[in-house]
Amino acid sequence: MTVEDSEKRYRALLLASSDVVYRMSPDWGEMRELLGRDFLSDTVAPITDWLQKYIHPDDQSHVMEVIKEAISTRSTFQLEHRILRADHTIGWTFSRAVPLFDHAGEIVEWVGAAIDITGRKEAEEALKKSERKFSTFFHAASVLMTITTFEEGRVIDINEVALQSLGYTREEIIGKTVHQTHIWDDPADRELVLQMLEGQGSIRNLEIRIRGKSGKLVIGLLSAESIVVDDERWILAVTRDITERKEAEEKIKQLNAELQVANKELEAFSYMVAHDLRNPLNVMSNSFQAVELLCGERLPQECREVLQLGYQSTVRMNQMIGALLDFSRMAHVEPRREKIDVSAMAAEVAAELRLTAPERKVQFEITEGLTADADGNLLRVVLDNLIGNAWKYTVTQAAPVIQFGTLTMDGKQVFFVRDNGPGFEHSEEEQIFTPFHRLAGTQKVKGFGIGLATVERIVQRHGGRIWAKGEPNHGATFYFTLSEE
Repeated sequence: MTVEDSEKRYRALLLASSDVVYRMSPDWGEMRELLGRDFLSDTVAPITDWLQKYIHPDDQSHVMEVIKEAISTRSTFQLEHRILRADHTIGWTFSRAVPLFDHAGEIVEWVGAAIDITGRKEAEEALKKSERKFSTFFHAASVLMTITTFEEGRVIDINEVALQSLGYTREEIIGKTVHQTHIWDDPADRELVLQMLEGQGSIRNLEIRIRGKSGKLVIGLLSAESIVVDDERWILAVTRDITERKEAEEKIKQLNAELQVANKELEAFSYMVAHDLRNPLNVMSNSFQAVELLCGERLPQECREVLQLGYQSTVRMNQMIGALLDFSRMAHVEPRREKIDVSAMAAEVAAELRLTAPERKVQFEITEGLTADADGNLLRVVLDNLIGNAWKYTVTQAAPVIQFGTLTMDGKQVFFVRDNGPGFEHSEEEQIFTPFHRLAGTQKVKGFGIGLATVERIVQRHGGRIWAKGEPNHGATFYFTLSEE
């Protein structure tokens, strides 16, 4: 084969190749030729500033170091580095050049080819960025996170929250299996996790019990995924620590159990009050009446007054016991809801109050057509107390007015009873529903301070709430709902 034929074949090979092809002088001081394939700018005439023209500034020194090493060892040059592309953007290339020798064994030229690996490098960088993001999230997450092998449960990685919760250092747990750390409170639970992952591929909010280095129990909600990395199955697990919540739930259960016991004791006490205390009261009351009946005419007026006072005291005590029993009963009564004409019920209460004191000229303003889904008997107790209180507290008013109606608050129906009586201080608003609490200056008004506490219980049993607003000498308003839904 002639030199001319060889040259033709070389040219044909260059034209057929999609790679960048270049020729360099023995010391790489001069680039003799470069076919850029639209990736790099072609070089037809030899140039000496090829380093500045084609190589990224940050990679130039490293490129020259590798070139000097290849020249000194008379070996192949190869390197991945950044280049300045023909479109003035930055790319990546894998460049490889071999030396050509003369008969004396001296390098006469370097011939090289470069491959565009920009896409690959960008994909690698995107993967690294994604891995950095995952690592940042993994270690900064506020939940326990672990990566373990599927079969052995060997810990591949664990975040800081998990280390703190379990009491391990990274060196103590990385590479260890679940059997070595005894992390599962019941090993059968992990077998269940593996079965669920085999069948479903993922787990969501499974309650688990694991133990830390010290034996401390951690209760958590586990969510997990089965993933494949480098042909190996791993488990990515996220566990939300609910230990404190579970302890609180157990405490609530315990308190509820204690409350049930207390309620039974209260019921027993109520029974005792109803029977054991009322019996001697009845005996005392009957005795006072008997003495009055048998000896009343022969007794001095002073003694008769003492007998009357004793009798009235027993009657009042009996009434107080009845009020206490009613108050206690309201804690256990379940409302039987039905549609109630509340306006008609309020009008009935008003009519009955007028009969008790016909001489009083009280103006009742009752909104018509108001209804509610409530227990009729219990709602009657509410209206008896609220409207009855308004009746009692307006007794000193020259022109007493009592209003009953509704308004809307936050989209909910709110009933109200309003009067123009003496009112009360704002500081009394919170205590007004406390049993036995009496407003300042109301000692002359009959009652035991149980009525409003009973009303509050009834409203609460309906799922509603009650509150009051008052102002001295400007009346009071009581608001209540019968459901918070």
